[in-house]
Amino acid sequence: MTIKNSRIGTDNVNKGVLCNKPFYSLDLLTLCTSECRLFKQCRYIKKGHCKYEHRVLKMGYDLLAYAARKGLNMLQLHRASLVLIPMYKDYGRLQVEVMALKTNVEKGQDGMGLIPLIREKRLMWQNIEMMLIRTGITPILDPPPVRSNSGRPPTTPAGRAKKKADEREKDNYYDKMMKDLEAEE
Repeated sequence: MTIKNSRIGTDNVNKGVLCNKPFYSLDLLTLCTSECRLFKQCRYIKKGHCKYEHRVLKMGYDLLAYAARKGLNMLQLHRASLVLIPMYKDYGRLQVEVMALKTNVEKGQDGMGLIPLIREKRLMWQNIEMMLIRTGITPILDPPPVRSNSGRPPTTPAGRAKKKADEREKDNYYDKMMKDLEAEE
């Protein structure tokens, strides 16, 4: 499993191999220049690609690599690389712009309210979360917990039987989800 760090954020579309599958992604980062609103405050190396955006993008790649080890299929990997990774890149750029703001609220005709850029950042994160669900990555990373009706882990024989039934149901859920994804391919 090798996503080459030197290829993250470059115009090279081939990023390496992920779980014995070729991995491609569109993730060209912006160049670090003195025109950046955070240039004076930035604690990263101020040359080449924006290192902050690179870190945010690396988070997305690390999440994807972890999901691939847990059982991501080729279609899910393809969707994530072409849609999810560019969203992480955009989120990193938005975060840089938000960090450059002096305040998070503005005074308008209706009183105080969030600056539109902050709203946009929150909307972008919601879109990333939705894409994680749509690509099928969230169920792989965060399976539904098995709980009794009271919300506590089962301890009685009847509770243990319910837990086993819930686990079988969870296994059936994942089997059905994987069959549906394979049928889409």
